[in-house]
Amino acid sequence: MKVLRKPVVILACLLLWIGIILFSVSVHSATLTPQQCEDLGFKSSELSCSTCKEFSLFLSEKKIIENCNNCCQDVTNQEKGESSSNATEKEFVSGVLYMCYCNIRSFPEIEGFMNNDAKKFRNLQVLQRQGVMPTLSMKRKDGSEESHLVSHWKIDEIKEFLNEKLLA
Repeated sequence: MKVLRKPVVILACLLLWIGIILFSVSVHSATLTPQQCEDLGFKSSELSCSTCKEFSLFLSEKKIIENCNNCCQDVTNQEKGESSSNATEKEFVSGVLYMCYCNIRSFPEIEGFMNNDAKKFRNLQVLQRQGVMPTLSMKRKDGSEESHLVSHWKIDEIKEFLNEKLLA
């Protein structure tokens, strides 16, 4: 009976090993499906490639950075070599940045964006709303809305998001 167990155990281990290798190859391929990205902890529809660049500054784990780069969706037009006229249709027709002015000093990036960049976005309003954290509320053509808490976004991330998603 012992002789029979060894081949079965060896075969089971071999099949497990092959399965792990096949899974690793599929997860680390250049193109990942949204479901694969979600399984890895990334929501590709909302993942900014600039975030992956920032991860690389703080993380030494190259596989995480590689997976992040394989899942991010918002490559800028300069990286694609396209002009803005060839860009895909914008997702949002208007946006509102809600901010409580009582705590604006707590968010220097948001304050900098409001003072220097917000006026450059024709379809973006900046509104005071008592007690709210900095929030971008974006509206689609069909009337549906999407909100993003932007309290910890950098100025460049806000500008990149609006340039890519907001109708000019």
